[in-house]
Amino acid sequence: MSFIEVRDLRKTYTSSAQDVEILKGINLDIAKGEFVSLMGPSGAGKSTFLQLLGALDRPTGGEIRIDGKAIGGLSDHDLTIFRRRHLGFIFQFFNLMPTLSVLENVALPCLLDGRRISEVRKPAETILTRLGLSHRLDHRPHQLSGGEMQRVAIARALVNRPALILADEPTGNLDTKNGKEVLAILKDLVSEFQTTLIMVTHDKSAADYADRRIHMQDGVVV
Repeated sequence: MSFIEVRDLRKTYTSSAQDVEILKGINLDIAKGEFVSLMGPSGAGKSTFLQLLGALDRPTGGEIRIDGKAIGGLSDHDLTIFRRRHLGFIFQFFNLMPTLSVLENVALPCLLDGRRISEVRKPAETILTRLGLSHRLDHRPHQLSGGEMQRVAIARALVNRPALILADEPTGNLDTKNGKEVLAILKDLVSEFQTTLIMVTHDKSAADYADRRIHMQDGVVV
């Protein structure tokens, strides 16, 4: 059994004018610990696919199983718990809370899950130190460079040791040097933690860091 199993996945958005079919029956298997890049032109359905894998939206049809669990059948409450405890997210624009310190931003997923800051401080400090940010724990996001902000976002995604990380253009807002550093860090850490990583990217050089490339076009895997 694969870690991620996608079967006949479909997504249609309905408006007053017409139905727009974004995903048209995707079938895909991804192994535990695999680093996969998802490529394709704008409008291919990559981000929609990532949102469905991340339980941020529900499919129109088909099924997604993650580690044997069919996530489409979960209630909204159970999906929220599932996201907090099993998934990590990394975005192009970092999505850090501007009023929180670096340490607080990294600890936030654990705090939202009901854990105390005293429990979370050490694992958050450990991952930030691994990422070369031990001198930035009390800084706010606006005091960091773009590369540092993305490393904080990586630390936040990894602090719970999730089984799956979903990254949407994680180097899209970085220069070439910082982009390469972020990708090297991601590759090393997901390998060490045996975390599955699915990364949407338009950048072929970024996709080369992955174990496997998957190409999408017009709502299907090609």
